[in-house]
Amino acid sequence: MYKYAFPMPTVAIAGGASPFVGRSIVTGILTLTPHWKITILSRPSSPTPAWLLPILESGRAELRRVNYADHSSLVAALQDTHTVISAIGFSTSDPSWFSTELALLKATVEVGAKRFAPSEYGIGVIATPQIDAFVGSVRIWEACEEAAAVTGLEWTRYECGLFMNYLGFAVHSQLREEALRGREKDGEWLYYTSACRAELPIKADGTFPRITLTAIEDIGKLVAKSLRTYLNWKVRRTIMRRQLPPHTS
Repeated sequence: MYKYAFPMPTVAIAGGASPFVGRSIVTGILTLTPHWKITILSRPSSPTPAWLLPILESGRAELRRVNYADHSSLVAALQDTHTVISAIGFSTSDPSWFSTELALLKATVEVGAKRFAPSEYGIGVIATPQIDAFVGSVRIWEACEEAAAVTGLEWTRYECGLFMNYLGFAVHSQLREEALRGREKDGEWLYYTSACRAELPIKADGTFPRITLTAIEDIGKLVAKSLRTYLNWKVRRTIMRRQLPPHTS
């Protein structure tokens, strides 16, 4: 039996209309935890994707337009929310994702939501500080810890390694589109399959690490299952689907 603060709890998914992580999470929750009400937060300028329209029309989710730079807009959108999950994508060329995450956390605390998950889906506490694109995540972890200490907020980060979907850059166009799920414009980074090359942080002993890969579809399942527990959230939730040994020749 589940125990929640609301008869039918609401989960708000920031960036839930995105075709990559957002879609995976929305689909996972609808499939595995259908008793949760879903609120999808999206910027006013973002078009509503075709895959989301039948879900909205059926009433299985609600779309709320928000301005992440406007605190009052976020607070209004998050009223009566039990859990806030971020699926806001980050860009190595756009540092605004960092301030957006902190703004979302601040609004989450103000409305009294019980749980928060930043947009992590990353590679863990050891490797993260070693990759320039991920360094901002450490400050977000610290902010979550500070909020937890003051308000009792429960928070977690989902550690899944790298998305194996990005390996799709090396395949033919039709399969590539299916694998990348709307992230074709990101381009290759960290591992460059077309050139058979990867940029990996070296371990403390000077060796290369094993590469952990997770399919994007499995992220949504992990998030959905984590909503089921009425116990306090663990700070780290790890999913590991495939590991590849290092190859340096």
